[in-house]
Amino acid sequence: LLTVALASPLTGVGQSRAVLPAGYPIADIVTAAGRVSLVMRPDAAPRTVANIAQLARDGFYRNASFYRYEPGFVLQGGGDSGFNDKGVSNRTTPLEYRLPNVNMSVGLARGSSPDSGSSEFFINLGNNTAHLGPGGSTPDGYTVWAEVAGGFDVIRSVERNPTHPVDNNSYHLFDTPVAISDIEIINVTAGCTQAAIDRAVPTNDLPWARLRTQYGNVDFQLRSDVAPATVANFRRLIDVGFYAPSYIYRYEKGFVFQGGKDEFNNKQDTSHHVPLEYCLANRNLTVGVSRFDAPGSGSSEYFINIGDNAAALGPGGWTVYGYAVFAEIVGGVATLNRLTAVPTEQVGHTRFHVYPQPYPKVCDILWCTLPLVGGNGSCVPDSRDSAPCVGDSTDRPAKTPAVLALAVLLTLLFVVLLTAFVVGL
Repeated sequence: LLTVALASPLTGVGQSRAVLPAGYPIADIVTAAGRVSLVMRPDAAPRTVANIAQLARDGFYRNASFYRYEPGFVLQGGGDSGFNDKGVSNRTTPLEYRLPNVNMSVGLARGSSPDSGSSEFFINLGNNTAHLGPGGSTPDGYTVWAEVAGGFDVIRSVERNPTHPVDNNSYHLFDTPVAISDIEIINVTAGCTQAAIDRAVPTNDLPWARLRTQYGNVDFQLRSDVAPATVANFRRLIDVGFYAPSYIYRYEKGFVFQGGKDEFNNKQDTSHHVPLEYCLANRNLTVGVSRFDAPGSGSSEYFINIGDNAAALGPGGWTVYGYAVFAEIVGGVATLNRLTAVPTEQVGHTRFHVYPQPYPKVCDILWCTLPLVGGNGSCVPDSRDSAPCVGDSTDRPAKTPAVLALAVLLTLLFVVLLTAFVVGL
């Protein structure tokens, strides 16, 4: 399911940050106790993030460990020949001190030289801004390159392991280092550049598709530049006729429409899952991929943002990884407005609101040819594009405010007439 409506914001002092821009990668520290998810900060520490990401891709962190724990100060890990046999990477990065070492931020460990940081990292367990900033324990401070977005319970689990002091109580090491099986880079999209994020639509440089509903059409500009695997899967589903027909079955006012084959009744496509391709923020009138908890569990279901959900649906928001945007609405806002007038009902005791069955019908989704702007682009096949889209026979029409007002007046008139009749008896 699109789980965000049931989820609550992640807790932890580290969550009291501003909303991060789109396109920030997620790194998962994988342990036996679970995953610690980090939002990496290439805006503040680009070289450090690039180095950590490359080390992770190279497999450097496989069978690494957390080996040091100072209560209220830091949890340190990676690979340090002084404490375990993993060793330290020979690739160093220059000091990039821009962010303070606040609680649940992630810093780069180093030696006495400010430019000696490489593969070791530490998670701040308190506000170490003064101690680990310039002029604190060192003249130059320590680089912060990520923030913890999820896995706070895993950190607490690691902290419960016994330690012993070394070097006249200067350090406290775990009696048995806590194993890190790997660090996985979850959602780096090669095409996710600032230019791509800022790109204006509609454009003739990207494909588009048409959602044909019983209430009118909605046109999508497909962002294959930043979500190529998701768009390719969407094209595959269109080509095999998966969406002919399908439905828009959920509506949350000011939040999302959700559509596809109806996840509530397990009719979604599960034969192909797409990797998480988070790049674009979930702004108003963007289209995202619904998924389960796992970041790569998206398939055929989609949602249309009808509010600015950048914070709620971004990394570290209501879920750790965020939700991938693969399209933007470039036509058909009037259709969406008509859908808002169709009444919904609450599902049990949840916060989901779905349309009564039969749902508003999507007769088809068509792949369309360029040009979209200033030309004669058309949707394939033309015969399906020109055919009327009619809802199922028992579809109930949208109840507009005027219709509802008329219903109320007729009800009142009936009550008045009935009262007069009873009084006259």
